[in-house]
Amino acid sequence: MKKILHSLVIATVGLLFHSDINAQARTNLDTAKSRIENGRIGITIPVIYNNSKGVYYTSGNRREPTGNAISYGININYSHFLYKNLYIIGGVGLYAQNFDIQRPFQYKTPDGTEPLVSTKKYTYQNIQFLIGVGCEKMISDKWSLGGQLSYNIYSSYRQKYEQEYFPGKNEVYKNRLMLGSTVNLDLRCERYLNNRFSIGAAIIFPVYTHWNDDKIFNKYDYADDTQIIAYPKFSLGANLSVYCQLKNKRL
Repeated sequence: MKKILHSLVIATVGLLFHSDINAQARTNLDTAKSRIENGRIGITIPVIYNNSKGVYYTSGNRREPTGNAISYGININYSHFLYKNLYIIGGVGLYAQNFDIQRPFQYKTPDGTEPLVSTKKYTYQNIQFLIGVGCEKMISDKWSLGGQLSYNIYSSYRQKYEQEYFPGKNEVYKNRLMLGSTVNLDLRCERYLNNRFSIGAAIIFPVYTHWNDDKIFNKYDYADDTQIIAYPKFSLGANLSVYCQLKNKRL
């Protein structure tokens, strides 16, 4: 009889201990879920590699020079969950779009002449506007996985066209130029440090890219696409983010 009672006590204590662990795990996960259901502000640093081409003509022959470059920026964003794991995001920031493409452009020397000069590379400093939707799923009390689709618009306020004819001379312009737009797909993971702060990382897949015309590039009668800033061939990037919870109603 004593052995039976002893066994029952051990089984009861074990059951209670196991139930307590499960309850604590559920509580931790519910707490983690409540974090992502509230609004939060983030700072994101994207870095994107691009392989692009330009277009120009020589003696009636079409040329399509290519080049590889890395673009980067920083933005501040706000995201808010609307339904379960779905959220919306909006933000604004600065972004430097680079192209390492050699192509003729309308260069004026310091003495006012306009020789035939080609770019070594060119850069656009932009204000970036983004809006998007995403999904985030908690997989533990500390980690989440998700995806995000964002639409980005770039408005250039400063342009630099590097050349080797007069290096460093008359290369910078400050024109207002609508550079273009992109649609990016981010696959991301996030690590929650506590109830308010988290860090995240993502792989960026630019699924759509459109660049507008820049009238500084030479226009030819052979085609109507010779002033397009660039044609994308391949792009891939990554970003790092830091988030801060703005609301904490359920914690």
